[in-house]
Amino acid sequence: GDGAWTAIDPTFPATTYSNCQNIDIRRSFTNGTPGSFSPAQTGINLADRVQFIPPLVHAPFMTGTLYFGTCRVWQTTDSASNWTAISPDLTGTNSVSGCPSVAGGNQITAIAVAPTDSNYVYVVTTDGKVQRSTNAGLGAAATWTDLTTLDLPDRFATMVAVDPTDRETAYVTFSGFSGFGFHLDTKGHVFKRKLDTPGSFWTDISGS
Repeated sequence: GDGAWTAIDPTFPATTYSNCQNIDIRRSFTNGTPGSFSPAQTGINLADRVQFIPPLVHAPFMTGTLYFGTCRVWQTTDSASNWTAISPDLTGTNSVSGCPSVAGGNQITAIAVAPTDSNYVYVVTTDGKVQRSTNAGLGAAATWTDLTTLDLPDRFATMVAVDPTDRETAYVTFSGFSGFGFHLDTKGHVFKRKLDTPGSFWTDISGS
């Protein structure tokens, strides 16, 4: 398709996953050989608001556990045979329930799982929100905290990453121009936060 996300099982690398566009997850058990991919999105609500290229990530060191983002987070623990919603709508869109398609609705743009603790899952959205779960392993009972603060720009968040040795340290990037136009801010594009520090805030580390 247009270059969407892919994932490889860390324990059984012959098991590979891809997503074409919108909600179209495919799985292969044979190294992705031609003709070996089959649909693997059972359980996901196909009516959810979703990016044209939505995020699909495999949890590090957790065989068969993946995450997929619409306007909420979907989780599978059985190699994409079945998916379960483990969050509400994590965007700022005013939806009553679920993630219905609405004019101006926002979606999740990226997901990151902490390499040192698979319970820590971070997401960012098209409306600049940063959300985190510290108990994603609970599945549908997982809880989420909004980490968005005024330190961050009110722009499209493009990516989130977690420090490889510290589950509490996260990095977020934003697109858009600063200083003029609709978003009259002078904030940068790369931010860092260590969340277990009392009174922690997002630090602009964009440099030049």
